[in-house]
Amino acid sequence: MPKLAAFALLVCLWLSVSSCKKEEPPATYPPGSPGPGALGPPAAAPSVAPAPAPAAVTAAAAVGLPCATEQDLQCAFSHCIGGRCGGCRSSAECKPGSQCLPTWLGYACFPGLTAPNATSAPGAPPPTNAGDPLEALRARCVQRTNEFRARVSLGPLARQTSRDACLDGQAQNDARSSTAHGAFGRCQEGAQNECPGWPGPLEQVIDQCLAQMFAEGPGPFADHGHYLNMTDPKWSSVSCGFSTASNGQIWLVQDFFR
Repeated sequence: MPKLAAFALLVCLWLSVSSCKKEEPPATYPPGSPGPGALGPPAAAPSVAPAPAPAAVTAAAAVGLPCATEQDLQCAFSHCIGGRCGGCRSSAECKPGSQCLPTWLGYACFPGLTAPNATSAPGAPPPTNAGDPLEALRARCVQRTNEFRARVSLGPLARQTSRDACLDGQAQNDARSSTAHGAFGRCQEGAQNECPGWPGPLEQVIDQCLAQMFAEGPGPFADHGHYLNMTDPKWSSVSCGFSTASNGQIWLVQDFFR
């Protein structure tokens, strides 16, 4: 019996060590690579620029008005959440056709101000920019982002079509200056992820770079910012911009909006 107990103990210890090894996250960057944000040889180790911290919220949600159902008159522009409606922390808490905007009393939902976000109502076809040569790539970028969000039980982000050209400008600026996030904030975004100096094709950059960002997993923002931006519930829409540098390298900018 003592021998059997000792054998069982050894088996348990071996299983414990094995399971711990399996839980170790794979290295995001191969040994000897430049690491996040560096612009080393992308063919060997594509880089992902460190994500800038989300823009600070200038006001809290307005207190709102008491409500019982979505059909209450005071809930014409916002959802009834926690027994109140009117105040908001993101446009996701506003009804279709309305947007979360700052007021002297805090953030609140207002009607007919969706131009900056260009979001679509639930069940409606996703918005598109007809004639845009990068249309399929932008849609792919948003789709991949929402696929990753679904893995952590988060709803999809709407596509922000009105800022496509602005994001292309950000990507072009950063490619010319070889500076990731060099144009951050120019499109009134709340947070930004960026893939600087990747080798093509574009479809491959979208799939591989976004996967690398999501693989960071939860943790302190300094090392997990891309994942945190992608999975932050306060964002309601997202847009993707692209630029091809003179050396053929791809710069992808992904902006998040309330």
